[in-house]
Amino acid sequence: MTARAPHLPTAAALLLIALAGCGRPPLPESATAAAEGPYPELVPAYRILAGTAAEPRIGETTEADLAARAALLRRRAEALRAREFDT
Repeated sequence: MTARAPHLPTAAALLLIALAGCGRPPLPESATAAAEGPYPELVPAYRILAGTAAEPRIGETTEADLAARAALLRRRAEALRAREFDT
């Protein structure tokens, strides 16, 4: 009498199917285009944390513009709160 495992062919077939699915999936076009481009410049962390701008990003003129925009947005928000909506 032979001691052959009854499920050996099934297990072998499942193993082959599993191994066939282990290939690398194709990359999307954007990933292949990015891989062909130049490698980004590596920058030390202290330069990132310190910032690279010599002057502040918000000056006196932009501060007034921001205040005017904030006031406009507050008025619009108040007008929307006052409206009645059909639900």
